[in-house]
Amino acid sequence: MLATPAKVILLAPLSLFGWIVGAGEVWLALHLLGHPVGWTEALLLESLG
Repeated sequence: MLATPAKVILLAPLSLFGWIVGAGEVWLALHLLGHPVGWTEALLLESLG
């Protein structure tokens, strides 16, 4: 799938960015539902899903 190291170097930050955006989505949804959580908790919840 990732045959060359260049692809890994290019795609790793993109994957990290997607993970952070997902954590922001979790944070926003919980905030709007009245369950305030911090960014650390949102990242932890995103990593479980």
